[in-house]
Amino acid sequence: MSGWIRDAGRGLGVTAGAANAAAWAFAMWVPTSDVALTAGGEPVGQAATLAVGFLMCVTSIVAVIAAARGHGGVLLGAFLVSFLPVGAFLLYADHWLYWTGWSDLALLASAAMIRLGPRAPAASPREDHG
Repeated sequence: MSGWIRDAGRGLGVTAGAANAAAWAFAMWVPTSDVALTAGGEPVGQAATLAVGFLMCVTSIVAVIAAARGHGGVLLGAFLVSFLPVGAFLLYADHWLYWTGWSDLALLASAAMIRLGPRAPAASPREDHG
């Protein structure tokens, strides 16, 4: 029972990361997803949109792996990489991708649960009774 916080954090991180990866993959590869990046109100082009979508998808996959293995520090790094440039902007956007911003916040909660939850006791060295 002592590790349920870490396990719940791992589950939350895997779920949030997988949802982010699926959303960004959909936004990249489906032409009707209507995703376009803008800089100062001007569109930046399809190549930049594809590059950002690809990087966010890769970051989400890294977050899934980190959450599954229980690495809260890596998960926190994935949160920072995905939330600060894109997720914070999308948090209140009038687009279906705003869910990725909220899912990024779930990555932060997952990292906190993994880091603050009780750790398993360290394995004791085995004695050889040769």
